[in-house]
Amino acid sequence: MTSQWSNLTRIVTYIECFFILIIHGFFLLCVILKSAIPSSLRMVLVVNAIHGILFGLVILAVLSAHVFHKNHFAVLLFGPLIPVVPKMLQDSGMVALTVLCYMIWQLIPAPVMMQYLALTR
Repeated sequence: MTSQWSNLTRIVTYIECFFILIIHGFFLLCVILKSAIPSSLRMVLVVNAIHGILFGLVILAVLSAHVFHKNHFAVLLFGPLIPVVPKMLQDSGMVALTVLCYMIWQLIPAPVMMQYLALTR
């Protein structure tokens, strides 16, 4: 018997990943097909879109939830691949997910600055 919270977390995470992959995939396709975008801006936007796609794929493979209980913090892994992959790959997936999460703070300002520079010229 599984908990209702783990089922709810799985459903919400799968829906979130579906939207992440669809939006970033469509964005990448638009950037590739549109020739009016300057090459410097195109490179930044492609990197941003690929980052989003990788982020969505890693979340699908390694579902995780953050739990705070009595002043303790835990990250639970319960993705579809967790029971079949070795511990080292589970840890690698969690590290990749953490790195991709922190890279968001580096990658989001870059396209915004590039768009600002393109609009002010």
